[in-house]
Amino acid sequence: MAAMTRRTGGEWVVAALSSLVFALLHSINLLSGQEVTTVAFTIVYAFAFGVLMYLSQRVIGFLVGAMILHGLTDPTTILAVGGVDELKTSGHGSGLLDAAGLVTFPLIALGFILLIFIRGRVSPSLVEEPGTAGPKTTSVEG
Repeated sequence: MAAMTRRTGGEWVVAALSSLVFALLHSINLLSGQEVTTVAFTIVYAFAFGVLMYLSQRVIGFLVGAMILHGLTDPTTILAVGGVDELKTSGHGSGLLDAAGLVTFPLIALGFILLIFIRGRVSPSLVEEPGTAGPKTTSVEG
């Protein structure tokens, strides 16, 4: 991400490209035999989730914070629905399953909406240097 920021400088470009790469990495699920529609939904979900993780990283100030949030999200998704990529039901509604469904679509919408509002350029002093825990400062140029 730091290299992308140095090259583009545009906050929106960095958020969109890093989220796109994150989303496309989930297309590997096609190789395990999952349906194309399931993988397509997963890619859309992962893109929106990637935007939220990008923003989390920017707010927290270091990548490990977003990684921890991601790590907490996967187990709760698996416990609720059997995985982001598949849905296991027993034929009747489950409270946890219903709650997960109520959160999924607003989460996707939130990711796309917040991407619209990302503005500005990242100053060179904000770019995380290799071997450091985070950016040197937390302001963004308008």
